[in-house]
Amino acid sequence: MKVRFHPLERKSLFRILYWSILVILVLSTLFFNHTSVLTLIRKNVEIRRVQKELNAVKLENTRLRKENEALKANPAAQEKLAREEYGYQKNNEIKYQFLPVQPAQNDKKQKKE
Repeated sequence: MKVRFHPLERKSLFRILYWSILVILVLSTLFFNHTSVLTLIRKNVEIRRVQKELNAVKLENTRLRKENEALKANPAAQEKLAREEYGYQKNNEIKYQFLPVQPAQNDKKQKKE
């Protein structure tokens, strides 16, 4: 016994099947491919993050170049750097270091009470 479809029913069945396959193909291409929309969004986010890092490194590089040029041209800047960063001092010069004042242990106990 054969089931016979009316010609209009057959066309609608084929249309449904056609559109279903088409939608499945489009969705799989958009979301499950190596060039999917989700992958492209992730890559764009990563590109923005790396661009920010690159800009920060460029700014740091510019600052260091200016500092380098100042040190090459200005002996006072060289001396300032040597004294502040490396603790250099001139002959016959005494360097004083002041430590921060810390409260005594007895004072802490009295404040708690």
